[in-house]
Amino acid sequence: MTENSPFRISKELFYDLEKGFRENTAQKDLQVFAAQPEIIRGLNFILIEAIRLKSSDIHLEACQDHYVIRFRIDGLLHEVPPIPFQFGIGLISRIKVLSRLSISERALPQDGRFTINIDQRVIELRVSIIPMIFGEGVVIRILDKSAVKLQIPSLGVDDRGLKILRENIQKSSGIILVTGPTGSGKTTTLYAILNELNQADKKIVTTEDPVEYEINSIMQVEIKPEIDLTFAVSLRSILRQDPDIILVGEIRDTETAKIAIEASLTGHLVLSTVHTRNTVGTLSRLVDMGVEPYLLADTVNLIVAQRLVRVICKHCREPYAPGEEELLSLNAAFLNQPVFYRGKGCHHCNFTRYRGRTGLFEIMNLTGEERNLISAMEINEPLYETVRKNGLVSLREYGIQKIVEGITTYHEVMENTYVIL
Repeated sequence: MTENSPFRISKELFYDLEKGFRENTAQKDLQVFAAQPEIIRGLNFILIEAIRLKSSDIHLEACQDHYVIRFRIDGLLHEVPPIPFQFGIGLISRIKVLSRLSISERALPQDGRFTINIDQRVIELRVSIIPMIFGEGVVIRILDKSAVKLQIPSLGVDDRGLKILRENIQKSSGIILVTGPTGSGKTTTLYAILNELNQADKKIVTTEDPVEYEINSIMQVEIKPEIDLTFAVSLRSILRQDPDIILVGEIRDTETAKIAIEASLTGHLVLSTVHTRNTVGTLSRLVDMGVEPYLLADTVNLIVAQRLVRVICKHCREPYAPGEEELLSLNAAFLNQPVFYRGKGCHHCNFTRYRGRTGLFEIMNLTGEERNLISAMEINEPLYETVRKNGLVSLREYGIQKIVEGITTYHEVMENTYVIL
């Protein structure tokens, strides 16, 4: 580790913890091993460090003679010093006990959860364990409700996008789709929408995989494929619960897509996600699933494509004059303000130069002109040209505005957006 490393985990710490159980633990009862004070203190320390650093995930990975620990912070993995192999086995055993998983099962994947209390906050931890060639690999997802901004204005949507979004979520029927790759903040956007719609006169039912955050007064169903409780199966049952608003965690197949469309046609507002690159591509993906274009034209009201970019640390932000190459690559030579911003690195941002993330949004509001093109199956280039003419702001253009405002950097926008030719 460097002198400026933000991590308080050190080899010496784990060496001291391990001294209490140097004997061969392979023969010991794993339940007893998991209850060793050294193991309990070690796991508690890792969890507290991860939460202190605002990590979203903890990765514990088996290597040939040691375990690697990595924290995902603002979307990027950061490695801390490795720990002894036997200590790693003890940590995994302890995690299994807390998650109520089979402590002796080491050949099959397992999923579980447990909660901890830190500073009067209840933090839920989702656990995924898989077998690897040298041992087991564990990923712990940290779900801290207090750290998640479940309000639409906090997502990073500009005033124009906010107006379009709020107009559409107040409609009594139709489909709103949020699209983007894994880890782009789709679930957070949907929860923020639900939080705003959550009123006493509306019944909201969700089907999710998994339920990440519990929201009062909303009926939430967690799908379980192992017992054939899929999105499609649960969605059929939800329609018999007389809901006003339905959230489908993800449209993955033709059956789920068609039931979601049926729900919107019968007077329900349906929210869901699709894994595609952009707004127009979402419609092509649904057509590929077997959905008729005229049904999409009748039901889809709004498509939001999004990405997450890191925010420049406000404590060490500094201005600089961008070079010609930067301006040309962003197609931003027209900018009147030739000043960009970047971070220098400080203790507040753990010397990463960034602190937190915000969203970039491409919002496609479907009006009569767009619906006619969809019905005529002119979904790709003609539709994109039309929505651009009607004011659609691309992800790249949205990112340029965030650069000019000093929120994020040239590098972040280039890494997370692209230009559609």
